[in-house]
Amino acid sequence: MLKKIAPVFTAAILGLVVFTSCGKAAIKNNIESSGSSSLISSSAPTSSSVSSQPVNASSTGSSYPDPEKDPLYVRAYSYYAADKFDDAVNVCNQALAANPNCFWAYNVKGIAVYFANGNSVADSCLALIDKSIAINPNYSYGYFNKALIEKGLKENDESISDFNKVLSLKPGDTWSYYGISTIYADTNQTELALQYLKLAIDTNPSAVKAQVKDDIYRHFSVLKNDPRFQALVNGNS
Repeated sequence: MLKKIAPVFTAAILGLVVFTSCGKAAIKNNIESSGSSSLISSSAPTSSSVSSQPVNASSTGSSYPDPEKDPLYVRAYSYYAADKFDDAVNVCNQALAANPNCFWAYNVKGIAVYFANGNSVADSCLALIDKSIAINPNYSYGYFNKALIEKGLKENDESISDFNKVLSLKPGDTWSYYGISTIYADTNQTELALQYLKLAIDTNPSAVKAQVKDDIYRHFSVLKNDPRFQALVNGNS
């Protein structure tokens, strides 16, 4: 879980399918990133917000392979975490060439392209993530990334709904609580902002307090002098 934070196409839910490990053939052949033209530009996204520490990518439902056991996923996610978005997309494309039902590859590709380009490509990125969720409706990381993009678009109701979907699949998820808190803080709903910030801090005090200090002017300027906020952020919890 890393550091970025920013930030519908209706896809048919696939029937019962036996999924093999995504990218199995590509892994076997040790395919390296292709030299094809870049799929994404170098421009940075315009809106950064929630601690993009995403939910545990292994929260996929028992009927699906665990992405973290797939070497291609590990590689793609490592590139994404290092802001090497072109490389992440290339690895995702390798996984999808080997298995068009590789749900994690649609998800990582969608969020990587979004963080490279910002809101101008949000619709196509959401479409990719929706493919991921259509294949695996219990993939909490997919809903988390949808919420990030919707947050960047200021589609606040949709973003909160998807953060809550993550929480339904992965109760107590720190960064979903935090994401909801920042939305309420951004929209001057201070009571709700404090409520969700406390939930986030209760689950991971040191990480959330550090993130709040980084986000103090981005999200919490309206709260920074509130004694309740100060007690949450500076307390000993």
